[in-house]
Amino acid sequence: RAAQTAPRGFRIDQDALPSEAQPFAAAINRLLGRLDATAEAQEAFAADAAHELKTPLTILSLELEKLPGEMSMALRDDVAALSRLVDQLLMLARLDAQTAAETPRETINPKIIATDLVSALAPIALKTARHLAFEDAGAATFTGHWEAVTAALRNLLENALRITPEAGTVTVIAGPGARLRVRDEGPGLSPQRLAELSKRGMRADHASPSGAGLGLAIVARIMMAHDGALRVDEACRELILDFESVRE
Repeated sequence: RAAQTAPRGFRIDQDALPSEAQPFAAAINRLLGRLDATAEAQEAFAADAAHELKTPLTILSLELEKLPGEMSMALRDDVAALSRLVDQLLMLARLDAQTAAETPRETINPKIIATDLVSALAPIALKTARHLAFEDAGAATFTGHWEAVTAALRNLLENALRITPEAGTVTVIAGPGARLRVRDEGPGLSPQRLAELSKRGMRADHASPSGAGLGLAIVARIMMAHDGALRVDEACRELILDFESVRE
C-alpha cells in the first residue's frame, strides 16, 4: 500500500505489529519520510525556478514588443521558445517529485480540459489559418493531476496545429471513456515512430527548430506517471491519451 496507492505522509503503524517486526517498520517509515522530504524539496525548487526564470523572460518579452522591425520579432519568438522550454523542464521536475512521493490525485473531467484548451489555443489556430474543433464522444472522469494532463494535451494540440496544413482542422475528442484524442491532417505517425519520438531529445521532421525535442517525451512521462498510455491510431491520424486504467 505504501509503495502503490498511499498518499504522501503515509506511515506504517508500528505499534500494531509484533515486536520482532517493529524495527523493520521503523526503517520503512524513515525511508518514507526521506522520500517525502525529497519530493517536497524538488517541488520547492520547481516553484522557485519558475519564479526566478519566468519573471525576467516576461519582462524581456514586454520590452522587445516596444522595438520595431523583423529583428525584434525574431527575438520575441526566441524568448517565447525559451519560455516554453522552461515550462517543459519545470513540468518534468514536478512530475519527478510527484513520482518520488505520491501526491493526492483529483477527479479530472476530460471534457472540461479539452474545451478549455480549445478556447485558449483558438487565437493561435486562427492566426495560422487552421481550425480547431471539439467533439464529445462519451467522456468519463478519471483521477490524476490536472496540471499535468492539461500539459500533455496542450503538447499534442500544439504539435497538431504545426503539422496540419493551412485551412486544415485539428479536432480534440473527449472519450470514449477516460481518453483524450487529437486528430490532425498531418502526415500521421506509426506506432514505431511514436515510440522513437517519445524519447527525450528525439525530433520529428516537422519539429520546431527552436524546440528542445521534449514535447512527446513529456507527454509519455505524464502518461507513465498516471499509469496510462500514449497511443496512436494511424488510420485515423489520432494521438490518444488513454487513462482507462485510472478511470473512476
